[in-house]
Amino acid sequence: GNREDALVWLRFALSAGGDADPFDRLLAEAIVAWSDPDARPVDPRETVRQAAELLDGVDVTGRPLLAVIAPIITLMAGDQERGDAMLAALDESQDPWLRAMAPFARGQIAENLGELGEMATHIDLAIERFRAAGDRWGLAASLSELASLHMFEGDLDAAETALAESERLLGELGSGSPSGMTIMRRADLLTRRGDHVAARDLLQEAL
Repeated sequence: GNREDALVWLRFALSAGGDADPFDRLLAEAIVAWSDPDARPVDPRETVRQAAELLDGVDVTGRPLLAVIAPIITLMAGDQERGDAMLAALDESQDPWLRAMAPFARGQIAENLGELGEMATHIDLAIERFRAAGDRWGLAASLSELASLHMFEGDLDAAETALAESERLLGELGSGSPSGMTIMRRADLLTRRGDHVAARDLLQEAL
């Protein structure tokens, strides 16, 4: 959960010599670049295109992170049928974490499309599966999404409950500071409760 430490190790790995999996290197470069607003690519579609090409024919067996990223990149590259099939395969995985990530990814996609009803269905299932798998990071991320849904619905107490548990879980993971999305959702909730000063102070402190 510590973003700063993760970036330090990613930069170290990129600076090391020797051979590396082309997709792993591209993924690491993309994460580092997107962590710095001044270094972000002008046209991220090129990064997506490169990643989709590198993924063609890649065996994701034994590589759970790649198994999750592959369908998302495939969908971003415009191959809806193949991306949907890859997500469906995750639902049938023997790995409980991958089975939890499938509805979480679908929830993210539904959110981007503005389909909040579908998003709610997927996020509820993701929460159920992450709890069963015992993954606090995935559970925290899903609860943050749930808090956002509750705010859309105007149920601020339910949003507070979900967001507070998400923040607690991230703290248990040793996150040095809340994520940008967590801060934004906390500020959003404070604003909706009428505490504009606290929301402003939280955002200014995060800058």
